[in-house]
Amino acid sequence: MTKGKPTISARQYETKKARELFGLSPEQAMEARRQRAISYVSAEQRQRVEKAAVTREENRVVAEIKKLRASGERAVQEIHHRREHPLPRPAAGGSPDGGPQG
Repeated sequence: MTKGKPTISARQYETKKARELFGLSPEQAMEARRQRAISYVSAEQRQRVEKAAVTREENRVVAEIKKLRASGERAVQEIHHRREHPLPRPAAGGSPDGGPQG
């Protein structure tokens, strides 16, 4: 809080709350939660954290696809094609081309 601003930022609030509850910085509290040394304040908080992690991963994948497209559309098409049309695997005991052995 400042003299001209009677409210605090979300970051300041989290810092204050983490220090009051655990004596830790927000980063230390986050790491302790990952290691299950301390719990979340509520199930709702845990769900928000999990949802944020999923969103970050989705955004990372989208950014990676955009990066691949910028470097060459063919790379993305090949990855997509391989997922939809995986190469056939040889049958157990058969030859690598799928025909009878011998």
